[in-house]
Amino acid sequence: MCWRLRRLRLAMNFLYDLQALQSESRGRGIGRYSRGLVGALLQGTGVQDASVLLNIALDEHFDAERLWCEARVPRPRILSFRGLTAIRGVAASNRARAQACEALYDAYVATRHVDLLHIASPFEGFGDDTVVGWTELSRGGPARAATVYDLIPFEAPEVYLTDPLRKDFYERRFEGLARADLLLAISSHTRQVALDILGVEPSRVVNISSDTEAVFRKVALAPDAQARLLRRYGISKPFVMHTGILEPRKNVETLVRAFAHLSPEVRAGHEIVLVGATTSPQIAHMRGVARAADVPEQTLVFPGLFRMRTW
Repeated sequence: MCWRLRRLRLAMNFLYDLQALQSESRGRGIGRYSRGLVGALLQGTGVQDASVLLNIALDEHFDAERLWCEARVPRPRILSFRGLTAIRGVAASNRARAQACEALYDAYVATRHVDLLHIASPFEGFGDDTVVGWTELSRGGPARAATVYDLIPFEAPEVYLTDPLRKDFYERRFEGLARADLLLAISSHTRQVALDILGVEPSRVVNISSDTEAVFRKVALAPDAQARLLRRYGISKPFVMHTGILEPRKNVETLVRAFAHLSPEVRAGHEIVLVGATTSPQIAHMRGVARAADVPEQTLVFPGLFRMRTW
């Protein structure tokens, strides 16, 4: 039986939707994870059985990601879907265009004659023009799988879904995700949350865990090289580092408040380095949190700011 299933798997044609490599998440964990996962899957399935999909409407990073794809699959297997612009969920006026684009996406995928479509990140598109189709047209198309990183907005709607536009966007994607044939969870916790919140059968949610690409490795630097690196990012003391976006679910505020309870000697000799994509309002908020906790603002280091100044 296992041999027959393996033969079936090898005979399938896969389509990997890689808009996550073009979206707002491309430089974050989701983008990096998607790149590594699909890169590994392309090696595992064999390129003769796999195609990838990019969105021409996300033109800022289209060329770079197409080059990445060309190094892994033959050009005829790189599908370029031209989605609509001005469909991001953050604007209510985009709703009709977004729905039209979702139907176009589903119709396009149905013409590709693939057996399985994998969506790298099903909740992209609130702040950019990523499209994910879960319209009626998707029902007659290929089976659909999606990677699920977390469902935190639905676990804590009082924090994340207070804005009506965001709530509408996430609920629409939620309804589509519940119809997926297969969900790939990145942890056992995420799998359990998917089962509890989505209400799908256990056989439809698989924990595939997570990993890092080979580029992330421990390196040994000579003292002078280490000093140059620290200066480049504005780090002048021993530090506590947090990696991740500055959102409530990342507990960054708790980190700053906990730091305030350390001895004066420890606080004076250390910094908090917050690594990740940040916006000006987020930085201003975190500095306000530091002030309220009686932590000097200069204790917080945002390396991205120093990097931009270096260039």
